[in-house]
Amino acid sequence: MMTHSGGHAIGGYSTLRRFPDPICHRIAEPGDTADGYAPAKGRDHDASYKLVFSFREVVRDLIHGFIDESWLHALDWNSLEPVPGHYVSDRLRYGINDVVWRIDVAGQQQPLYFLIEFQSRIDSDMAARMLAYVGMFYRDASRRRSRPGGGRRGPRYPAVLPIVLYNGNRPWHADTEIATMICPLPQSMASHQPRLNYYLIDRTATRMQNWRGCEIWWQC
Repeated sequence: MMTHSGGHAIGGYSTLRRFPDPICHRIAEPGDTADGYAPAKGRDHDASYKLVFSFREVVRDLIHGFIDESWLHALDWNSLEPVPGHYVSDRLRYGINDVVWRIDVAGQQQPLYFLIEFQSRIDSDMAARMLAYVGMFYRDASRRRSRPGGGRRGPRYPAVLPIVLYNGNRPWHADTEIATMICPLPQSMASHQPRLNYYLIDRTATRMQNWRGCEIWWQC
């Protein structure tokens, strides 16, 4: 069971480490700055969210609880693991208020990556931010391939599922698809525009009440 320093269980998760008191602090948003990157103080506060979502059970229950897709059956949940820090470039690490997990997929040469972004406020530019984060993730993946021993046959990039986990009080109303935010163009030009649709998990939604992790997450 997860415990904090008082010793009682939280949320029914396995004992992997102990939480400090209090479990979570007030967290500064990464998008609060003009360039979208959080100051050092905000990054320090972000450690509380990252601590909660460093538990495999929390991430697994989040995905199972809110993503109802048939492809989930192809995932090997025993392989679910956090991405080590050295797999993420400095720019990505400081540019995204996230945790990154990967999981093996049946029949695929590369794992699927979950990029989980935490938001306490609605950001109308969230789709553009997630597009940038995924792009930086792939740039980092490309650099790893260019290192000795980093080459790999097959698809150049792994699949990524960008997830925005929103715990604000107002229902989320920002666009989730970057294509809907781009000026309409003739079809011949539209096919050359970027496309990315992040997966939104909104705490204000009724289904959120059924997630065991809410007991932990709502204290953040």
